[in-house]
Amino acid sequence: MRFLAEKQKQQAALRERLNKHDPKSDSAKFLKNQTEELNNQVQSHINSLISQHKGTFFADFLKAMQEPELPIIEGNTRADTLARYKAYKDHFWDNIDLSDDRLIRTPVVHPKVEQYLNRLTSPLPDSLIAAVDLLLNKTGNSYEAFKYLMWYLTIKYEGSEIMGYDAIFVHLVDTWYNDPRMDWMNTGVKQNLIDRAKTLEPLLIGKPAPEMILFDTLMQPHSLHNIQAKYTLIYFWDPDCGHCKKETPLLRDFYKNNKETFNLEVYAVCMDTSWKDMKTYIRKNETSWINVNGFYSMTPDFRELYDVHSSPVMFLLDEKKTIIAKRLLSDQMETYIRQREQMPKK
Repeated sequence: MRFLAEKQKQQAALRERLNKHDPKSDSAKFLKNQTEELNNQVQSHINSLISQHKGTFFADFLKAMQEPELPIIEGNTRADTLARYKAYKDHFWDNIDLSDDRLIRTPVVHPKVEQYLNRLTSPLPDSLIAAVDLLLNKTGNSYEAFKYLMWYLTIKYEGSEIMGYDAIFVHLVDTWYNDPRMDWMNTGVKQNLIDRAKTLEPLLIGKPAPEMILFDTLMQPHSLHNIQAKYTLIYFWDPDCGHCKKETPLLRDFYKNNKETFNLEVYAVCMDTSWKDMKTYIRKNETSWINVNGFYSMTPDFRELYDVHSSPVMFLLDEKKTIIAKRLLSDQMETYIRQREQMPKK
């Protein structure tokens, strides 16, 4: 290890000298060659240690710290770059055995897991679900590795504020919470997480929006599913909500300016039982969309149907009343719709 410590000092000194030169200068080229030669010496020494101590934790730990060997892919085209990225991702775990309980307790694994999920995997929920499954499958029969990953992934995705990532949490619960290695989790906590997943599952992006038939101020019922519009925006609001007082005028202006352009309708659900407060609010804000009261209903409790316990909250539906976006505010909804309108038609 003294050898490695000495070489690290030499590497640091070379980097410091290199930073003082023009990258295109002969001095910089010379220092780069020296750095590369030094790196090769270090890597050769590490490989020798791994080979000499094969089968020991020391060797496995050293190996886990090394970058994987990759096939040489020449060229600078976009296809070449993508091929190098794919090769790196495919070989990323070659030197790390996630089924080894000993490695889980080292500082090596967690940064690697984060790098794999946050930098090497597409941020789309489906891609992350596949990556999560790959990681958990790599734990084999390891109890500690499985426990670490499940707790980390549950915390990471159950509370994520990124739209659509609740699907990753729901997948974790549905696919992995019945594994016998989940016995480490407190029974009450586990059941709460299972219940949470059951609540979220019907509200995932791509799911049909739960039907609501609510009454307006004239005591006329309005069915959410019967609205004839390309886009339907469900707006949960409360007359006493400070954020709603700022959001409602923004949504009203967006609605007035874009109702015809986007074939948009708003289904605004008041979360207060007071007809008086609701009517006063409607008149003050001059909202001409569909105004209904959530507590006067022909369908189950809207708060349970949509997991709404605060305001304002918005859901965006397509013409088939499928959830396509949620828990965004007016400016974000406008941006989302405009981007969706610009997408090539299938």
